[in-house]
Amino acid sequence: MQDETSRRYLFAAIDRATRWVFMHIYGDMTEASGINFLRRLKLASPIKINKILTDNVS
Repeated sequence: MQDETSRRYLFAAIDRATRWVFMHIYGDMTEASGINFLRRLKLASPIKINKILTDNVS
């Protein structure tokens, strides 16, 4: 957002079959943020996660 003073990163997970979406915003793109996101995703997911496909542009 234009009025923000620091960069933030959106982590998102989308189930391709149901289009269920889970998102969380972090202040960095560290390994700790990735691990935290996956833990949150596992707790929030209404379905069993079998496979994770990633797309990290950098």
